[in-house]
Amino acid sequence: LSAKKCLRYDSGYSHRYYEMFRREAVAMDRLQSSPYVGDIYGYCALAGLYPLNLGGDLRRRAKYKKLRNSLEKLEAGIHVARSVAD
Repeated sequence: LSAKKCLRYDSGYSHRYYEMFRREAVAMDRLQSSPYVGDIYGYCALAGLYPLNLGGDLRRRAKYKKLRNSLEKLEAGIHVARSVAD
């Protein structure tokens, strides 16, 4: 399964959006060897194709599921630190 991320039709084109998508695609391409950073399948101007992630993200996990104890908070922090280090 994959997910397509693209600029909304009503947003209109601007060089700022183009540059934002381009930088994200370059960063994702360079970091795809890391187990802590998602892959990118392809990119073209204002769209990108990514694997579908059904696991959610850290913000939602912290907000809705609540990190239950200090150990879960520590593990989440370690994963974040490792992904930033890559």
